[in-house]
Amino acid sequence: MPQEVGGALHPSFRIRQQFRESLRINRGIGKAEADARAIELLEGAGIPEPQAALKRYPHEFSGGQLQRIAIALALAPRPDLLVLDEPTTALDVTTQRIVVEALRKLATEEHVAVLFISHDIALLGEYADELVVMYAGEIVEHGPVASVLSRPRHPYTRALVDAVPSPGRTELPASIPGLPPGRVVEGECAFAPRCSYAAPRCVEEKPALRTVGVDHSARCCRVSELTLDAATELGESVARAPGDVILTARDVVVEYNAGNRSRVRAVDKVSLTLRKGNLTAVVGESGSGKSSLGHVIAGLQRPSSGSIEFDGAELPEDPMRRSKLQRRRIQLVFQSTSGSLNPRRSVGDHLHHVAGCFLEPARRQAAVEEVLESVQLSSHLLNRYPNELSGGQKQRVAIASAFLADPAVVVCDEITSGQDVSVQAAILETLARMQATHDTAVLLISHDLGVVRAIADDVYVMRGGSVVEQGRTDDLFASPQHDYTRNLMAAAPQALDAAGAFPSVAP
Repeated sequence: MPQEVGGALHPSFRIRQQFRESLRINRGIGKAEADARAIELLEGAGIPEPQAALKRYPHEFSGGQLQRIAIALALAPRPDLLVLDEPTTALDVTTQRIVVEALRKLATEEHVAVLFISHDIALLGEYADELVVMYAGEIVEHGPVASVLSRPRHPYTRALVDAVPSPGRTELPASIPGLPPGRVVEGECAFAPRCSYAAPRCVEEKPALRTVGVDHSARCCRVSELTLDAATELGESVARAPGDVILTARDVVVEYNAGNRSRVRAVDKVSLTLRKGNLTAVVGESGSGKSSLGHVIAGLQRPSSGSIEFDGAELPEDPMRRSKLQRRRIQLVFQSTSGSLNPRRSVGDHLHHVAGCFLEPARRQAAVEEVLESVQLSSHLLNRYPNELSGGQKQRVAIASAFLADPAVVVCDEITSGQDVSVQAAILETLARMQATHDTAVLLISHDLGVVRAIADDVYVMRGGSVVEQGRTDDLFASPQHDYTRNLMAAAPQALDAAGAFPSVAP
C-alpha cells in the first residue's frame, strides 16, 4: 500500500469495481463473492454503511476513510504480507488512531504479517512488535520495540528518540546536527560525522551488526562500552510572557459553494488574538476549519463575514485591497513547499525575488545573506534548485523567505507534517529562533499535539469550524475542559515522558 492513497485507489472507478478487479485477478472470484468479501472488510475497517460505500467513488470519502478502504483493498486477496509505506502521514491524531486500530484489527483477523514503514516513532512504540531502524541504507538497530525504544543501543536511535515531541514535555525536542549521506557508506560508520559519541576508529572501520540482547542487535563500534542516556541538553521551555496584541480576528465566517446552490460553513464566527513575540497554535481534526482561518488571516481567502484588525487598523474585507505594507507584514508558510518554492528557480533566485518585492535595493543582498545564516543554511545552497534539497532544507528556505519580508505576523500551515522527527525538530528550532529574533507573532496550524506542547504559548482548539476551547498552553494541556480536547489528547500517541522514556513500551 503506497503512501498516497491516490496510488492505491483509482479515482474513476467505484469502490466495488476496484475490489472486484483485485479479487478476480488474484483469487479468480466472481462478482457476488467479491462484493461479500468487500463488505466484510469495509465493515471491519469501520466504514459506515459498507454496502452503500461500494457504490461511491474515492473522492466521496474523507482522507481517513480512504486510508482504511485502501488497507481493506490490500487485504482482500488474503495476502501473507502487507507492506505499508507511511500510511498515517499527514493524518490528524484522531483519524490516525482510527486507521491504525482498523489496520491492527483486520491484520489480526486475517492473520497477516505487516511491515509498517514510518517515521512516527511514537506511533510505532504503541503498535509495533519489532522495530528496525535504518540509516544510510543499512539496518543500524533491530529488536523488540520495548527493548529498542526503552534502551536504544545505537546513537542514531537514541537521537531519534530524543527528537520526538510529546504532549508530556514542555521543551523543544533535540535535533540531530548535519544531514544523512543519502547512500550506503563503505569503510566507516555512516553516522560518525553526526555522532556525539564518535571515536577515531568509527571512521577507520565498518561496524558490524552485533547482538546486544535477546533478539536485539546494533551496528556500532562502541556498542559494548556506551550507555546512551536521554539527552540532557534539550531546548529550554519556550513559554513567554504575553506580548502586545498585533492582530485580532472577530467573528470570522468562511463559507464555500458546495454545488446545488448550497454552501458549506468551514469557519463559524471564530475570534482569535495574536500577540507580538508569541506563538499561537490552532489544533483540530482535518476539516475543522483551521487552515481556512489561517488563509483568511494571510489574505488568501476572503471571509464571508467578520473582521480582522491588524496593528490598530481594520484590514479590508477584500484581501486584494490590502496595502503593500500590510501584505509584507503578514506572511504565510505553506504545508507543502511545492506551494511556496518555484521548481524553476534556484534558492538564491527565490530569496532575491522576495527581497525585490519588499526591500530597498541597498538592503537586499545583506538581508538574503543574513536570513540564510539565521535558518542555518549554507550559502552554497543558493545555486541549488528545490529538487536538490532535502525536505527539511526546503522548509527552512520557505521559513527564510517568509521572515525575509520582516513580517509582524507569520502563519505556518502544518509546516512539520510529513517530516521525520529529526527534521521536524530542526524546523521547530529554526522557527523558534527566527521568531525570537524578529519579535514576530506566529500562528501555527497543526494537528501534532507534541509539536504544539513544545513551542506554543497559547492554543485554540477547533472542531466543526468553531473554537471549542482556548487558553495558555500549560493550562490547557494540564487541565483540558472540553471533552473534544480531552479526546484529542487521548488519541495522540503517548510518546516520551518528562524523563525521556517511552512509557507505552516500558519493559
